[in-house]
Amino acid sequence: MFAKFLAYLFLSTLLFSLSGCTNSSAKTMSSEIKASYLKVPSSDCEVRKWYNYQVVAIPMIDKRWVEKGISLEVRATRAYSLRHNARMNARYMMKDKEAVKKLEERDTQKYGNPDGPTFLYLVKKMKKKGFNRDESYREIIKSASRTSPTYNGKCVK
Repeated sequence: MFAKFLAYLFLSTLLFSLSGCTNSSAKTMSSEIKASYLKVPSSDCEVRKWYNYQVVAIPMIDKRWVEKGISLEVRATRAYSLRHNARMNARYMMKDKEAVKKLEERDTQKYGNPDGPTFLYLVKKMKKKGFNRDESYREIIKSASRTSPTYNGKCVK
């Protein structure tokens, strides 16, 4: 599990770099900061915090994509993928497998898929709300960075 997490961490860092979200003039991190950066979440609340950090970055990444001239449709699929991958990796890291099962049951009931909504599901949902194609893509990008206050609240003490 740790090796898979480190591989994901590497890919996440690479994605941020390729998206132009790193600062080339950044100072070298201290070993203490590096250690905390590479720390595997040890509780489900730490996993939730990790997940929130993943999705909060999506608007910044999207801004870079806009600057690079990436199409709205591609940006929407990428934002969706970042969110979806964060969801799946968070569930993989969760210690409470019964809680994971409940999340999957909830998603099956809500979206018809234990892994959450598909991109096509979200596009269809937006069209039902009356959005055109471009508006649907913009909404998908915006929603990719929103998290559930209910689930976040479970970890606030």
